[in-house]
Amino acid sequence: MRRLIRPYCAIAMGFLLVLAAPVVQPSGASTQLGHFTTLATAGVTTGFGASSSPRHITTGPDGLQWFVAADSVNRINADGTVTSYDASGIFGANPSLNSIVTGPDGNLWFTKFNPPGQIGKITPSGTMTAVTSFTTGNVEDIINGPDGNLWYTKPFDAPGGGVIGRITPAGATTEFTPPNDSAQPRYMTVAPDGNIWYTDDGGATNVGSIFKSTPTGTITLVAQAGVTPGLAAGYFPFPITTGPDGNIWTAMTKASTGVVARVTLAGVVTPYTTTGMAVLADIKPGCGSLWVSQQADDLSTPSIWQVTTSGALTQFTSGLPAAATPGGISFGPDNDLKITSAGAPGLILNMGTGCATAPPSTTTTTTTAAPPAAAKAVAAIPAFTG
Repeated sequence: MRRLIRPYCAIAMGFLLVLAAPVVQPSGASTQLGHFTTLATAGVTTGFGASSSPRHITTGPDGLQWFVAADSVNRINADGTVTSYDASGIFGANPSLNSIVTGPDGNLWFTKFNPPGQIGKITPSGTMTAVTSFTTGNVEDIINGPDGNLWYTKPFDAPGGGVIGRITPAGATTEFTPPNDSAQPRYMTVAPDGNIWYTDDGGATNVGSIFKSTPTGTITLVAQAGVTPGLAAGYFPFPITTGPDGNIWTAMTKASTGVVARVTLAGVVTPYTTTGMAVLADIKPGCGSLWVSQQADDLSTPSIWQVTTSGALTQFTSGLPAAATPGGISFGPDNDLKITSAGAPGLILNMGTGCATAPPSTTTTTTTAAPPAAAKAVAAIPAFTG
């Protein structure tokens, strides 16, 4: 069965009966790490629609936090209110916006997931434009590339599987076909080697993999589940980022088990996990560590994990609202973690600065799984059959 998991669409079963007023952090201020506070609540905070379900979040060129919901692009203003820009008038009903990033041109670029996937942009003052006119596929992630362009993933394209693409600030697109059959590229990062690394959960047998592409579109396999030591069979790398140590880091899921893995530029995979880690939605670097959002299922607790570059794991849950489902992560200019929650109601959360020392009373510290022995990188692209 093809894996279509999109963590930011998860909806919590519970509802908040009592909603606290938003807590606004003054510009430049930071708070103690380890305790969640609510910056904005859908249906309560001015401008934040009651049905809004926040997904990815980023710092805009104006220093404010911008996030996408299913049908809108939104800005959290300095006074704590939200300004929402409806996307359905341009992209149609139920566009399912997914990722957002500040582009090299000073605008915010975002993706429309529902087919046909599209790429849009919005100025800091709120003028929204549809940049592409694709006829197939779902556009999922978008990042700034090493070449002054933006790069995107288009999983579930037709025919033959997904593609990755490059889009110039002027809107010209070039797409590249991955070497695996029925490819499903998901999330991307720019590595210190100057290449674009991305996760894939496709292939004829739905195999979790990590690939890299040069800026000119030459794609090679880095690691494959069940083949590369450290990337066990059945795991799907999903969010991916470049860590403060110069390695690539990804969060992987298999059923209800989560693993955070370090991948060297040579392709050596070292996994870290512990009891209670599952359903991992996003991973971001900040203040010398990696930060991973975890959503809920029958075996896991919604939370944020701190992962040091040596693999020590710390889980944060204090103050997290009962209906929260942590999703997208952003570090604001104040170094505070800003976190989206697509639960009911939708929330924007703050978890304090990643550069501070957390008080023991607000954290649950867990042990680090012993890493496997060093492994060689995959040397060749396997032939996908089936």
